[in-house]
Amino acid sequence: PYQGPTSPGVFKALWFQLPLGPPPSPRAQLSTLSWLQSPASSNAQFGQPSEYSTPNCRQYTLPGCPRDFNPVCGSDLSTYPNECTLCMKIREDGRDIKVIRSGPC
Repeated sequence: PYQGPTSPGVFKALWFQLPLGPPPSPRAQLSTLSWLQSPASSNAQFGQPSEYSTPNCRQYTLPGCPRDFNPVCGSDLSTYPNECTLCMKIREDGRDIKVIRSGPC
């Protein structure tokens, strides 16, 4: 009998031919789908974008930053050793990176 693309047997056969491991659980699929639909709201630990703060880059002058370790988490989800290094990244790339929180991402 013909097994079309939506047939469970065909899906299972195709799935296990790929080296990806077992299929994800329905809960994992739903979680991934929810994350894809609303990426800004799915990361509650980082807060909403309106809660991000703008670093005070005017207080840091070139050519370098102090070596104090006071990490901040940027809105690009990178951890910077301190706010000054975040500001240097903003100056280098021209991107608007906010501070999500103090501490590592």
